[in-house]
Amino acid sequence: MACVRTLLPLFLVATLSLLTGCQTTHAVNPRDLVDLDGFDAEGAARDAERALETSSGEHVTFTADTPLVLSPSGDPWGQTYQRIRVDDLRFVGTTSSGREVSLALRDISEASVELRSAWKTALGIAIPLLLVGGVVGCTVALNVAFAH
Repeated sequence: MACVRTLLPLFLVATLSLLTGCQTTHAVNPRDLVDLDGFDAEGAARDAERALETSSGEHVTFTADTPLVLSPSGDPWGQTYQRIRVDDLRFVGTTSSGREVSLALRDISEASVELRSAWKTALGIAIPLLLVGGVVGCTVALNVAFAH
């Protein structure tokens, strides 16, 4: 049982990290949203992806699966988009649900993209499974040892 008491808290921590660690938020300067101009998820391959520079200088790929979080007047909300047009004054996008969003760029106080991390997801699944295997193995070993 000492084995179970030791591994159970680790299992719980690993499981909780799975819930929070699979996605990373990257801040984007609202004036850099112009780089998304012409994005069209249903268009040609060159239109279905956009390179976007984050506030930290990292380059990320924006696709139809990438939630874009905009904060007009400090009220953040995130959406995935099918089409985006941006000029010097306005952001106009069609969300995956078909809703049109039109915002003046000057009204967007913050912007960010949320990217899923495949390796964090894989680790978040593998670690709890390994810990469960350890608990089960420990329990079986203890049962066999005490049965004799």
